[in-house]
Amino acid sequence: MRIGQPVAYKGLDDTVPDVHQGHPDRLIDVMAWMNEVTVSFVNGPSLCLPPSVISPISEQDYLQRGRRLVRLLHPLADRAVTGFNMPGSEWPDGHEPIPSTSL
Repeated sequence: MRIGQPVAYKGLDDTVPDVHQGHPDRLIDVMAWMNEVTVSFVNGPSLCLPPSVISPISEQDYLQRGRRLVRLLHPLADRAVTGFNMPGSEWPDGHEPIPSTSL
């Protein structure tokens, strides 16, 4: 795993408050020995978690799921969720990221 990589939460909705199954995030730090990583969730908190509860996703999935969360929709299911961040500050990137054309 690398810092800045888009990843998603693999756990269940009721495991971590304000984080949903499939919730996209950015990896912002990898702790020594890879026993913990720090992630910043789209429209959610920044947390230290074991790497076993996140999995890599594509930038396209990160954007698609993130856009759903900004619109207060679950990242995977067809249901509403509550907001966590103030409007305009939902993205860990500071704004919706612009997809790279070099991929």
